[in-house]
Amino acid sequence: MFAQNPQVKLVEVIDMKGDPVVAFDKTKEMLDKHKPEVDAFICVDAESAKEVAEVLKRANTKKVVIATDALAATLDGIDGGWITATVVQKPFTMGYIGLRLIADLHLNKLPSLTMDFAGSPNSPLPRFVDTGDTLIDKSNLAGYREASKAH
Repeated sequence: MFAQNPQVKLVEVIDMKGDPVVAFDKTKEMLDKHKPEVDAFICVDAESAKEVAEVLKRANTKKVVIATDALAATLDGIDGGWITATVVQKPFTMGYIGLRLIADLHLNKLPSLTMDFAGSPNSPLPRFVDTGDTLIDKSNLAGYREASKAH
């Protein structure tokens, strides 16, 4: 991706090691050092986006923030304009499809558990199951919240 878009520069990758405070502190440091040249933050865990948004809010600085997951604080950040969007999984679909696969395997026993399921053209199992994801931003946030309440 970066090779095809040389104008995109990666300033820093931060491993927060599961500690949201690290995301807060590192975002503050990054703004102090690189404020004008940093245009976006990509958060690939559920907890860091709210911390990044809080730093930006305190600095009164708007940047693109892409989050992961649909925590209430993330959705509130989108609503407040401090988080641009979030990529959410579909946990109901994940569970439903997983249980359907298990039930099917229980009802239709596999002839072998040692076959090459990934490479065999006759494998009864898919190599990959995509249960989907959704991008939530201001344009569809209300609809997402409404649909979430319905279940």
